[in-house]
Amino acid sequence: MQAQQRKNTTRQARTAVHAGSKTTTDVQHLIEVYDWAKASSALQALLNNTKDASAKDSLQNLLERVRRADHMMASTQQIVFVDSVVVEKSQLLSALKMSEEAGKLLPTAQVFPNRNNNMLWSDVTFVNPLATTAIFAAPSDHTQRLHSVFRAGNGWTPATPLAGIDSLFNAPDYPFLLSDGTTLYFSAKGQESIGGYDIFVTRYNPESRQYVKPSNIGMPFNSPANEYLYAVDPTSGIGYLATDRRQAEGKVCIYSFIVPTERKDYDKESISLSELSQYAQIASIARSQVGQSATIKSVQLRKQQQKSRKQTNSISTFRFVINDDRVCRSEQDFQNKEARALVPEWFKAYQQKIELQQQCDAAELAYARQRSDRNRQMLATLQKQLIALSAREKALSQQIRQLETAQ
Repeated sequence: MQAQQRKNTTRQARTAVHAGSKTTTDVQHLIEVYDWAKASSALQALLNNTKDASAKDSLQNLLERVRRADHMMASTQQIVFVDSVVVEKSQLLSALKMSEEAGKLLPTAQVFPNRNNNMLWSDVTFVNPLATTAIFAAPSDHTQRLHSVFRAGNGWTPATPLAGIDSLFNAPDYPFLLSDGTTLYFSAKGQESIGGYDIFVTRYNPESRQYVKPSNIGMPFNSPANEYLYAVDPTSGIGYLATDRRQAEGKVCIYSFIVPTERKDYDKESISLSELSQYAQIASIARSQVGQSATIKSVQLRKQQQKSRKQTNSISTFRFVINDDRVCRSEQDFQNKEARALVPEWFKAYQQKIELQQQCDAAELAYARQRSDRNRQMLATLQKQLIALSAREKALSQQIRQLETAQ
């Protein structure tokens, strides 16, 4: 992600209102303190009094972002933040301390040293824990899109764009695939952005064989500034958010937070607008921790254990439907001992199935582009492997389900 592209909403406000108004500082301040109602009114007044077409476009764009932020703040998610650290942006990747189960975020130049010098390559590439899949942004039809490659011998397969994620996202970067193999986070400028760069999330749908439409993950994660990275360590249950909000030029703040098992928003009817704004801004880590001491201690203990020993048998949370009334989201949720013992084997098969499905999709695309014997044989081999692996995963899930329902 090129440094010159990083412009936050505050800078947009300065540009939009500098020419014909003395209220530049006022608008900037209103945006910085999340006073969206007053910011909207001020921007609307500027729009009404501006005749320059270019300035009007800038003001209208900023007004739409402010209104979007106002709507977004009403659904601020309840997140418990644990800590924060400020580092040089150039040191962001080295400052992240995650387990091997999380995968790796590496400089794209390190993963693909022989790539061309096109400026549309992303700065960062995600490589999964098995080093069999890599996700990054690269040039595609004179624009920039997220791509994936798969391990093939000592190299990689040809890059293919991620189906379902169109080119409407500008300069996507810092992709991060959760350990479930389907949920993908990335940073980009998009039509739903409220700042310079926002964090978006999408999920791979095996049935449609493409990613669903990415959505903005909202507040408190996104802000009028730039959000660079959202990552999750499945071993510790800790998530990481990298942002330059309230930071000096060239600095980023890395917030660590407890990854919730389900989404819960603040009730805007039970707290004041000022309180909601504070939560949305991440104005106080201590405020987010009120009443959460036991949970924080538990997570901190897991994090310490992660540092002291290499954990190889842990798996991340997931969603396993037992019946209409019961869903398991971790190994501990299974009541039957035999079923619980089968969960790691099933989860591994499930992850491999998702990855193999994506490889099949890429092979189908390659064969459609060039109907060579090599591409046909590769596609046939992958499809055969997928059928066998899908049958294995299905058999394991049925066995687990039967053991649980026999309780």
